[in-house]
Amino acid sequence: MTMKALATLIIGIAILPSSALADPLQFNFTSVFGSSSNFSFIVDSAPVPDGSLPNYFILNGVAVTIGGGPSIDINSIYFYTSNQGGGLASAGGTVPALFGDQIFDGPTNLPQFLTGSYELHSGTGFTLGTLAIGAAANVSTGVPEPSTWAMMLLGFGAIGLAARRKSRKQVARV
Repeated sequence: MTMKALATLIIGIAILPSSALADPLQFNFTSVFGSSSNFSFIVDSAPVPDGSLPNYFILNGVAVTIGGGPSIDINSIYFYTSNQGGGLASAGGTVPALFGDQIFDGPTNLPQFLTGSYELHSGTGFTLGTLAIGAAANVSTGVPEPSTWAMMLLGFGAIGLAARRKSRKQVARV
């Protein structure tokens, strides 16, 4: 492979679009019943649902902190459309059923969470608290994107190729 072909390949990969992870969002629920009923969790702003139907979608394995205690994994959190009463709930009731505005945009199979503050209530209309959704602070993804890996591998390959060509030229001169 010539250096020109290698350079063209590297530039081509560099300009390919890569699918980055969506920005993580912090969900904080502040209960009217006090801090022991508060909860929080972090999910991507555009999650890939673990299941969806026309009126809701499900996220599994969400780490939720309740009342400032240790984080626990919730098997399923349901996010409802406005047709279903809006809001969210968890399987088993760890996160109570909270109704209100729909907190995401788009279809249930491709949701995009909305940021802001939402008053949530019980099924009978009693206000239970406020859900604030905003950018999560200090969250690192930890794993480079595939295009980053490709560029690193191509860079190492180019360095190896250049070193090999240089050593061949030196051997040929002797």
